Amino acid sequence: MTHAPHHFTRRRLLALTGATVATAALVPQISFADGPKDRPLILILLRGGLDSQALFPLYTDPNYRSLRGPLALAPPGSYGGLLDLDGSLGLHPVAEPLLPYWQAGQMVIAPAVATPYRGQSHQEAQSILESGLQDYDPNNAAGGWLNRALSASGAGDGSIRALSLGTTVPLILSGATPTEPWLPSELAPNRAGYLERIATLYANDPILSEALTTGIRARNLRHSVMGPDHVAADTAGIAAQNLSIATEMVGRALSTQDGPRVAVIECGGWDSHLQQGSLEGPLARALAGLASGLTTLADGLGPVWDNTMIVAIGEFGRTVRPNDQGGTDHGTAGMALILGGALKKSQRLGDLPMLQAGGLDPTLDSRALFKGILAQHWGLTRSVLDKRVFPDSASIAPISGL
Repeated sequence: MTHAPHHFTRRRLLALTGATVATAALVPQISFADGPKDRPLILILLRGGLDSQALFPLYTDPNYRSLRGPLALAPPGSYGGLLDLDGSLGLHPVAEPLLPYWQAGQMVIAPAVATPYRGQSHQEAQSILESGLQDYDPNNAAGGWLNRALSASGAGDGSIRALSLGTTVPLILSGATPTEPWLPSELAPNRAGYLERIATLYANDPILSEALTTGIRARNLRHSVMGPDHVAADTAGIAAQNLSIATEMVGRALSTQDGPRVAVIECGGWDSHLQQGSLEGPLARALAGLASGLTTLADGLGPVWDNTMIVAIGEFGRTVRPNDQGGTDHGTAGMALILGGALKKSQRLGDLPMLQAGGLDPTLDSRALFKGILAQHWGLTRSVLDKRVFPDSASIAPISGL
């Protein structure tokens, strides 16, 4: 099954999103693309590696409390307790806005999903996630799996166009399909004096000015103890508290008849090595921002929500046991979250892993997850998925029943 592609222009996209100097510079990077016009797909890349046991704790595991220690959440029904989803899987209370989607049959959770990568580098892990390949390719010659999927979806003649509201096009969208970045140089967050210019804009607003100052101090503290790879992961996107701004723009764009049909949002700040907190703290604030951003997106999609899938995933997971700095270090499996009216039911994907100090062993390959989404949502065949979209992955079967 294929669908006619939908075309949009830069001028039309900017009109739909309302992108301005103020918003484009302060939100996570967003990329849009044409795609099957009746099946919107949105990917949220959680740069840095989200601690899945904070958002979706496996709280009935016998080792949960002993391993998590001060990061463990109180049981359901307690003050500040986690919310039960299925008797094994919980939800952090700050993410309660997501609960209605689970109850409505519009939320799927993979608690232990991973790429084939088993190293510790953010850059290499992100490359594997986005390329869809078995091994790391430093040259990124194959491009991204979403680019190949778009080409295979019925517009292989190169008529699909993609546009990135940022300084670079993410690997996942790069490849044979024409893709271009768009961000005026004065908006680029990595330009010298960027934060100073933003501080000047905020000078007369005590609330925003104090928030910016606090954020800069926290970022500088993190970066002072991180290596270059961690810093890159931490700054790949703006803090999740601003995610709602990005998702409002995406929802507005994809809900219109002449808008794009695919979006990629890059949201950084999930590399929680230091003092991440439990019920409260920087990670809890980020999780609240993620939940708020997702609900804003769902609301903004309006009439196309029933045909939409939203996928949030990071490049790897984190250790279950906290480190000496009150944070968590790099693990293996992380979580994937799928929302959308196009889902058949709410469910947990993959077997439950046993909690262990070093992290979670994967029970689901990320390629199986993406293959299942592309097969159900866009109608791509197993042959196309195995050979073209995810080369040399014939042994990885798509998940079914989404």
